[in-house]
Amino acid sequence: LLATNILGLSLAVFVAGLAMYAVTPASYQATATVRVFPLPADLRSPTVNQKDISMATEVGVATSATVADAAAKDLAWTQGTDALVKNVSVTNPTDSFLLEITYTSETAKGAAAGANAFAAAYLQQRQKLAQDAASSVTKTITAQLADLATKVEATNKLIDGTDLAGASLED
Repeated sequence: LLATNILGLSLAVFVAGLAMYAVTPASYQATATVRVFPLPADLRSPTVNQKDISMATEVGVATSATVADAAAKDLAWTQGTDALVKNVSVTNPTDSFLLEITYTSETAKGAAAGANAFAAAYLQQRQKLAQDAASSVTKTITAQLADLATKVEATNKLIDGTDLAGASLED
């Protein structure tokens, strides 16, 4: 009787496991690896230190709404970015400046497309930040150059003696 009960229980567990396996959809993962380079806070600085990067922040950026929105467009995703972000995980291997972006999908092709879409969207976000920083510095330098040009013109007039009234070199 004990052997029959054990055999029956074993058979029931086996059948339950087989049923779970049959109804669980296949799952594939793909990983895209991105090397993170520092973005200079001040583009006029001659040096940028790799240690200036907060990799914890970069992990967060890779799964941010901005990056997820861009990845969703690339993937033609229609279910909302919250559902999309559930399929992605981003890790930073210890002591490295790498992001490993892993995407899970029901197909191998979908997993690869998802990992690549998030990696590309993350890199586009980093490029935008670099372009914004460069634009800001360009505006500042352009304003400084215009101010200097005005001062040079005033100084030249003083030197030429054409505008001696009311001007001084201290301006």
